[in-house]
Amino acid sequence: MLYQVGYAHGLKKRVILLSLHGEDLPFCAADQRVIVYAGDVSILNRKLDEVLDESAKTKEEVRTGGGISGNNAAQEKFRSIFGDILAEHGYEHRGTVSLEGEKIYVLENQEMELALVQALARRARSLGIRLKLL
Repeated sequence: MLYQVGYAHGLKKRVILLSLHGEDLPFCAADQRVIVYAGDVSILNRKLDEVLDESAKTKEEVRTGGGISGNNAAQEKFRSIFGDILAEHGYEHRGTVSLEGEKIYVLENQEMELALVQALARRARSLGIRLKLL
C-alpha cells in the first residue's frame, strides 16, 4: 500500500488515507490527510463528504480563478510569474491562457520564438510548473 501512495504522490495526485484508529501510522500524519473514523461508518461518510466538498471548491476556484473569469485569472497569474521574461523578449501575450489543475498552464494560439520558449520552460521547471503550448 505504501508503494501505491508514494507512486500517487510522485504523480502529484491527491491522496486521502483512511485509518480505523490512527495509531502507529508508518508516516508523519501531520504531512498527510488522514481520516480516522474509529469503525463508525457515519463518521467516515461525513468526513469524506467534507474532504470531497473542500476538494470540489478548490478545483472550482482554480478553474474560475476564485470568482474572476477563468481566462482572465489564469492570464493574470501567468503574467505575474512570467511577465518579466515576456518583457525581456519583447513579447506581447495575446493568446488564451487557462489552468489545468493548480500548476499546469495551457497557452493556446501562441507564436513564440525558441529562445522565449526556452526561458519560460526554465522558469517553469524551477517553480515546479508545467507549460503546455498549443
